[in-house]
Amino acid sequence: MTLPFNRQDATAGMAAGGSDEGAPGERTNYGVGYYGAYLRDPDGNKVHIVHRGDMK
Repeated sequence: MTLPFNRQDATAGMAAGGSDEGAPGERTNYGVGYYGAYLRDPDGNKVHIVHRGDMK
């Protein structure tokens, strides 16, 4: 699968002190073409990195 989703974004967030809240991957429960990752930043904020294939 080729997506305009950069796993490096989630990796960079983790390297900056974030914690994993959901590894990068398809989230079919949110819809077709939904691909995302979750992390928590050092201040405790939840960050969601997402690509939605249905929004072109």
